[in-house]
Amino acid sequence: SADLASTSAGKGSDTVGFPDALAPAFLKTTSDIINGERVSVLRAVDKSKWAGVRAGADTSDLAPDINALLSAMGSAGYGNLYFPAGSYGLGAEITAPSNVVIEGVRGKTWLFPLYDPAGGNLLLSTSYTSFVTIKGMGFDGKMATRSAANFPNVVTVFKASDVVLEDCNWKDCK
Repeated sequence: SADLASTSAGKGSDTVGFPDALAPAFLKTTSDIINGERVSVLRAVDKSKWAGVRAGADTSDLAPDINALLSAMGSAGYGNLYFPAGSYGLGAEITAPSNVVIEGVRGKTWLFPLYDPAGGNLLLSTSYTSFVTIKGMGFDGKMATRSAANFPNVVTVFKASDVVLEDCNWKDCK
C-alpha cells in the first residue's frame, strides 16, 4: 500500500497525480498547468526542509527555488502559488510575474530576509507586471537584526498595474 503521508522520495506527494514529461518537476501534473490550480511552494522546496519551514526554524535560502516556480508560472502566462503556514527565508527577493496569485495563510505564512541589503528591495518585487494578487502573506522585515542604515522596501510595486495586496500582515518593517 502507498504511504501518502510519507515525505520520502518516491512516496507521498510524489505518487499523487499524473506525471507530465513537459512540466517542470515542481508542476508535476498536467491539471496544475491547464486548470490554473494552486501549486504549493513546497513542491519547489526540498522535503528535508519542510518541517523547519512549518516550525519557523529553517534558515535556508528558498528564493532560488521559489523564483524558479514563479518563472515557470510566468512562462505559462498565469499561476496560483500557495504558501502553506510557515516561515520562508529569502537570500534574495522573489519576483512575481504578471497574471499570478501569491497566497498564504493570513497570520501564519511569513517571508523574512536572510541578508542585510545595501538598499533596494527586500522580499518581493512586482516591477513591470500586471494583474498580480498577493493575499494572506506576512512580511517580516527583521529590522531589529539589520543595520540601521539599511531600510529597503519590503515589497516593491514599480511600474506595475492592477496589483492587489489583500489581508497581508507586516511585522518589524519600516
